[in-house]
Amino acid sequence: MIIDILKEFWLMTAEMGYSLLIGFLIAGIFSIFISPEFIQRHLGKKGVASVIKAALMGVPLPVCSCGVIPVSASLRKNGASKSATVSFLISTPQTGVDSIVVTYSLMGVVLGIFRPIAALLTGIFGGFLEALFDSGEEVDNENIEIEHNCSGGTCKIADNKQKKGIKEALKYGFIELPQDISSALLIGLLVSGIISILVPDDFFASFLGDNVLLQYVVMLVIGIPIYVCSTGSIPVAVALIMKGISPGAALIFLMSGPATNAATISTIWKIMGKKTLIIYLTTIGISSLVAGYIFDAFFGVIDISASHDHIMDLPLYKHISAGLLIFILFFSIYKKYQKSSQITEKEKEAQMELIVKDMTCNHCVKAIKGMLEQKFDVKADIDLSTGKVLIEKELNRDEVIKEIEELGYTVDHS
Repeated sequence: MIIDILKEFWLMTAEMGYSLLIGFLIAGIFSIFISPEFIQRHLGKKGVASVIKAALMGVPLPVCSCGVIPVSASLRKNGASKSATVSFLISTPQTGVDSIVVTYSLMGVVLGIFRPIAALLTGIFGGFLEALFDSGEEVDNENIEIEHNCSGGTCKIADNKQKKGIKEALKYGFIELPQDISSALLIGLLVSGIISILVPDDFFASFLGDNVLLQYVVMLVIGIPIYVCSTGSIPVAVALIMKGISPGAALIFLMSGPATNAATISTIWKIMGKKTLIIYLTTIGISSLVAGYIFDAFFGVIDISASHDHIMDLPLYKHISAGLLIFILFFSIYKKYQKSSQITEKEKEAQMELIVKDMTCNHCVKAIKGMLEQKFDVKADIDLSTGKVLIEKELNRDEVIKEIEELGYTVDHS
């Protein structure tokens, strides 16, 4: 049984390996062209245009539902309208260039195109709802001083704009981005293997019957509270379809799972208010259900089996790409924990130490580092795995904690 699960794990890795490697490369190249000023300039005004631009910018960015929080908080703090911020907040985590390429590869051209379009329209819909129902809380952007280095760099998608080049693109695409998604992706691949081997082919038919609407609701209820990245959700969705879930129901999981999770929900409540949270969740719920229904109604069945070969039938390049992908994922995990050991050495030199919760990716690390450099002119070492923030000199502790918590994180006050 374990051998069979591992075979399915390898099969799925091989099927998505080459496309995900291409996605990593595109994401790395894409990252060097996105500057904080660019985002700030286009999202810093009220109106329909900023909402649409926010969604358009969010769709290709490979940022998870937790990593998008500090980005959105910075946009809001630096003058972006609340509606544009919500649009960006909803559209960004649902897809990225990496997940778009993998969706196309594993689930076909129709869903590969439909998924990012659904994410785009969901973000626009959420932004319009925010403008309609929560317009009284908008800020006067003209009275906000826009800091051209993005208030602490919290909207840095890659490194600062002085660091442009192929080296930085490769570092982001093949080290930093894999660090952010490696655990979720490996878990997704493993869950996919378990579903493929242990779940009977007629399980969902016997459990949910022919009630497609019930499938929709179940996928939505599962998707909203859990943490899964836009790429890691794909192998799970493929396995679910192969076991009888409709493509539309799988799409609901692909939209709602990456878009939010329990930690993101509590953070949005804290930094943007209850009304915005309700709009955020309502948008994701309604849009996911509508998108799933439309996909099933107009496109129906998609051929997953065509992309799921027997392990002996796989061409050599797929085995090689699978090996490369596994190496990159485990190397990124190694680099993450190697940094933890280096942090231990630096603790002796640090003048101030904080424990920050809710950090899940390198975007979170850059958000806090950028804020400390901008606001306090200090450098910091941050260990993502433990949440330790080591600051090179003593500062006003309460003031630092306040600034970090304004980004949407929780600081241990003990």
